[in-house]
Amino acid sequence: MTRVCVCCETDALRSKLAERLTCAGFDCTAEPDAGTALLYIPHLSRADWADDLLRFAREQEAGIVVLTKREEVPAVEQKLRGSGAAVFGCDVSPAMLEGALLAAAKAGERLHGLHRELDLLREKMENERIVSRAKVILVERRDMTESEAHRYIEKAAMDGRVSRRKIALQILGEAESSPQANHPPRPQRPDPHGSISK
Repeated sequence: MTRVCVCCETDALRSKLAERLTCAGFDCTAEPDAGTALLYIPHLSRADWADDLLRFAREQEAGIVVLTKREEVPAVEQKLRGSGAAVFGCDVSPAMLEGALLAAAKAGERLHGLHRELDLLREKMENERIVSRAKVILVERRDMTESEAHRYIEKAAMDGRVSRRKIALQILGEAESSPQANHPPRPQRPDPHGSISK
């Protein structure tokens, strides 16, 4: 059953719409969640209604359907441009409104899925950043090559049955607690051209 949250500043209109939608087979709720369609009837005299609506929809990961006066549809569409909101006049047919609410609920589900994927990607990027910093510490302070540092972290993670991030954080913590000044300088290596380099 498709969930719909009806948002309206007039209690009587909210109740009437919720009753009609319930009769049409929708689950009307006051607490939207991912996959909920948000049916919004704006109070156009409030200057910040569009910002409030977009913030609320973003937080709730809800698809938006807006009902307004027919003559206000172009102005409302302009304010909500880029939001994916469907805007209809109050004279919209019940079948069209129901179809829009079903589509908005599906859009909300998809948006929720995309946000989860984005969160996972951000976490993965952060983990890789931490592991890369740990590799730099190993290269600079333990005189490892990048591939040796990579293998060291991988092996320590497998042996300890922990994540690479955890091993990297341990390496970074040790590096912070013992400044580089306490480590001996890297040995000088002759370069192929005969001069000595570090």
